[in-house]
Formats: sequence, structure tokens, C-alpha cells
Amino acid sequence: MDCISNSFRVWEPVTGDLSRVAFPPEFQFGNVGNMLVFQDAAVLRAPGVVHADEDNSIPFLVALVGSDLASIRTCACVYSSETGVWSNLISTPCPDFPIYTPTTLVGSSLYWLLGPEMAILEFDLDK
Repeated sequence: MDCISNSFRVWEPVTGDLSRVAFPPEFQFGNVGNMLVFQDAAVLRAPGVVHADEDNSIPFLVALVGSDLASIRTCACVYSSETGVWSNLISTPCPDFPIYTPTTLVGSSLYWLLGPEMAILEFDLDK
């Protein structure tokens, strides 16, 4: 994660491919008007991808989760390396909980275990 350039890097160890991905505007530092606080991210292969493209890169998705500054809603969006675009931001009323465990992928949904109340946040990648 590079807070100065508002981006992070995704490295594919098999191919050595290194991609720089800019945070969506809502998560960028300095965007005080609509800033969201970064909580966690998950990087995974794009659906159906088995082999690298002709340029030796493997398409990937990045799911990003955060909360608003008032800590009353949790927001998420997905980046596709194939399109180079972030999805629309979605949100749900949910207090800002710390994320204690790594992201878990089950089927087409990502799950996060949140805070001391042990709530579970689900993000369906197909919707």
C-alpha cells in the first residue's frame, strides 16, 4: 500500500507480474469530503481464469472494504484488472468494526469476521 500515490501493488509470484492499482476516489487520502477509511482488501483471480494471458499476466479482482468517517456504514467495491475499473461503491449500515481475521472466499462470496461482537460481513462477487 502506498499512501502517497493513493495506490497499492498486486504481485503475481508465478509470472512475476506487478500491477499498480489506484484506490477508488472515495478511499483516496486527502479526499476529505467523501473519504472512507480502508479496512481490508482481498485479491483473487478473475472467475474462470486458469492460465496467463498472452502477455503473461493473470487477470485478477481486488475487493476493498472500508467504513465512513462517522463509522456508521461499511462500504465495498471491486476492481477488475481486465477492465481497469472499480465497480460502483455499495454500502450497508454497519458500525466500524475491526477486522480480526483474513478474508475467506466461499463460492463467489467473500466473508470477514468483524469486531468483538463477531459479526460476519458477506460480499457476493456475483451481485
